[in-house]
Amino acid sequence: MPSSGLDLDPEGLDRVAELLRTAAAALPASGLESDIPPVGGDEVSAAVMANLNARRRWLLEHVRAGHGQADARASETQCL
Repeated sequence: MPSSGLDLDPEGLDRVAELLRTAAAALPASGLESDIPPVGGDEVSAAVMANLNARRRWLLEHVRAGHGQADARASETQCL
């Protein structure tokens, strides 16, 4: 593996990739894909849930992106 100036543990990267692969595979079945409706019918409940749903979507996007990056890196490492 070319030196990047970082002390990387390839086995650790493989473990992270496997964890992210498992998380990404479980996400569609978890029900996290759909927004959670507000409990109350008032504007505050709607605003709070809109904020929480936006944060949830952001987090899911980052987990998926991390999965893709870790998976690609693990594949590169295995090819070396």
